[in-house]
Amino acid sequence: VRDDGAVEDFRPCLDVPYHLSYPHVFEHDGEAFMTPESEASGTVDLYRAVAFPHRWVRVCTLLALRAVDPTVFTRDGRWWMFVTHTAVPGQGIHTLLFEAPELTGPWALHRCSPVSSDVRGTRGAGAVLDTGVHTWRPSQDCAVRYGRAIVWNEVTALSHENYAERPVRRLDAAAVPAFDGVHHWHRAGEWEAID
Repeated sequence: VRDDGAVEDFRPCLDVPYHLSYPHVFEHDGEAFMTPESEASGTVDLYRAVAFPHRWVRVCTLLALRAVDPTVFTRDGRWWMFVTHTAVPGQGIHTLLFEAPELTGPWALHRCSPVSSDVRGTRGAGAVLDTGVHTWRPSQDCAVRYGRAIVWNEVTALSHENYAERPVRRLDAAAVPAFDGVHHWHRAGEWEAID
């Protein structure tokens, strides 16, 4: 999507022999990176754009873990990643938090993991938003069905020793007549996208 709102042509940017979704794209040191959901591969991989947005190269495997919705962000000089572990394929009931000194790792399971085991807020729903005052983790409410609602959780503690969050806002699909479901929110600059 260009600055004027025009949409460029769609074409594949990654071609792998397994399903990809949830293309979590973020910037670091002036470069674009992506951690797509690749549950079927059993890994969470990091890609770097060599010609944004259409050409990406695999940098490394961040986690050898069957998971969905990998969401990477940096805060206070450390890297953090939320993933929803799917020990049973297609069934995500625990959100795990990992931390690392560098983007490429080594990644370690946070001592407070799992940070969510409630189907009303376990799966990630987009990029973590840090306003400088508040940090928000969007999550999916899948209690009744996939895409029932998006919940914004305020992160109230995030350190090597602690993690805490509390739900503060929600968007129910039923509240918007044109929505069949809602499961992803992302904000980049002046743009906001809801899927």
